[in-house]
Amino acid sequence: MRWYVGVLLMVACAASCAGQEETTPDKGSTADEKVRAILETDPSQLLAAAGWRVESQPDNHTRATAISWTNRSNLAVADLQGQLTYMDESGAEMATVPFTADGEIGPGETKMLNVSADPVAGTPMRSRVHVEKVRILAGR
Repeated sequence: MRWYVGVLLMVACAASCAGQEETTPDKGSTADEKVRAILETDPSQLLAAAGWRVESQPDNHTRATAISWTNRSNLAVADLQGQLTYMDESGAEMATVPFTADGEIGPGETKMLNVSADPVAGTPMRSRVHVEKVRILAGR
């Protein structure tokens, strides 16, 4: 009777697992491949800006100097590039400028990275960041 139950469980598993892709160490992880594809095409899905530092300049301009990032992927990344939108306190856009962030962020890590970005006239109170490109670090 026990072997019969075991066979039924194997048949049930085979039926419920049909159509699911099997992964092996040789083949690589399908989940890792999906994460890598997202990081290559739209890294903002997995990298979130959590805060920022700005520098006021004497000519009534303000410039972002650092952004805190959370890497929600299982891969380490570095050399972030994208667009930074400065906004006033009501959320109105003041300017959108390109940025680069130097340094690396490990899997699941939150880290402040120095950024290079053009200044904006006035004092932005908020920002929106869209990461367009990262370098994926191998073996991390």
